[in-house]
Amino acid sequence: MNKLITPFGKIIITIDGQEIDYLAIAYTGYQKSYPELVVYRIQVDLKPDNQDHEIACILSDVGEVKREPETGEDLDCQSFYKDGWKLSIGVTFDERWDYEEVGDYETRYLENGMSYMAWKNHTKMQTFIFGIAWIDNVDYDDNSDENLARDVQTWYGAEPYEMLKQLIKIK
Repeated sequence: MNKLITPFGKIIITIDGQEIDYLAIAYTGYQKSYPELVVYRIQVDLKPDNQDHEIACILSDVGEVKREPETGEDLDCQSFYKDGWKLSIGVTFDERWDYEEVGDYETRYLENGMSYMAWKNHTKMQTFIFGIAWIDNVDYDDNSDENLARDVQTWYGAEPYEMLKQLIKIK
């Protein structure tokens, strides 16, 4: 199995804890704005089978890192900082969970990544996208404007919604 190699190790995709093959596609939608940002999209298609499933994107050997959840409109994202690098894994947030309604799916923050929970009785979505973005020369503890401007780039890059809009245009 080929795996996406990041400065934080290999990216592993699992369904219910079982590793699966995947295709990581470089996403170039941010090249003009953020030329040093590396962005990939991983798409997992899951056909309904009357079972609950957890689809996870994890760093195989994340080691000692600083972790920080980052959210946005339609985005749940977790960022990892280590040795001057920042890597973010983003998933599309199903906002209906905020309103005490049953959402189509749930997103989860993991110690080493992010996941989607697809529910047998509710989930209609069959395409789950993970956005993965990383950049170097970012210091977790530096609040300078220059560092913060660089830091936020992975948050933009890891947003699956933008990638999903591109997929819809292609089809």
